[in-house]
Amino acid sequence: MPTRLTRLLSLLVPPVVPLAYREIKSRFAARLPTAHLSDLFPGIELTQATIPAGEFARDRGFLPLQELLTLAAICSYVRPRRVFEIGTYRGSTSLVMAMHTDTDAEIFTLDLPPQHQATKYSIDNGDITGKAFVVGERYRETPFASKIQQLYGDSARFDFEPYRGVMDLVFVDGNHMYENVRVDSDSAFNILRPGGVIVWDDYSSQSGPGVVRALQEFAGRGLRAIAATRFAIHVSRPPPHRTGVRS
Repeated sequence: MPTRLTRLLSLLVPPVVPLAYREIKSRFAARLPTAHLSDLFPGIELTQATIPAGEFARDRGFLPLQELLTLAAICSYVRPRRVFEIGTYRGSTSLVMAMHTDTDAEIFTLDLPPQHQATKYSIDNGDITGKAFVVGERYRETPFASKIQQLYGDSARFDFEPYRGVMDLVFVDGNHMYENVRVDSDSAFNILRPGGVIVWDDYSSQSGPGVVRALQEFAGRGLRAIAATRFAIHVSRPPPHRTGVRS
């Protein structure tokens, strides 16, 4: 039977408060299962990954060196022919992906127009929110720039239809607001080809709580957190090869 104290608390605390608390707690308590890079890509530990010496000094908003090298290793292992990046920033990741793909690879990278920063959702980009920078400055004037096509627009409103189902690798590092991460993730799955890979940055309760919350809703698609990084990843499987079937 309820005690006098519990009856009193039930009168003082509206029922919606503990319900809301449980909902918030469940959103952030659950975590994607963790996998090592070698579990996801057998043999990748022998893959060579390099970065330009100019990337050794990391400023606010840049990927840590370990994550930059992880992305380089994934590109070197997968050898994607078509890459789409959501969130160019200064272009370090664009450059490194271009360096670790074949000469005929195409890399599309999307960021807000420098003169038009209006977005569908409020912006949360962690350390670089409100910071002035030159989009793509790290890859421009390099031998790899010809492989990179700079696109401009708000990813929440951008027309991804021309890229549907053809991307081998999608790297998502845009607006960290929950609503925007959901839209970006839907777009990433729509443009991914069977057998392709999606990588998300800032899967961290410190640097990307909106990313964590959004990706929990995609956990059923086999997402994993990459050990010792803030990356989350989806590795899709190509459809089974069928023989003796007429089209």
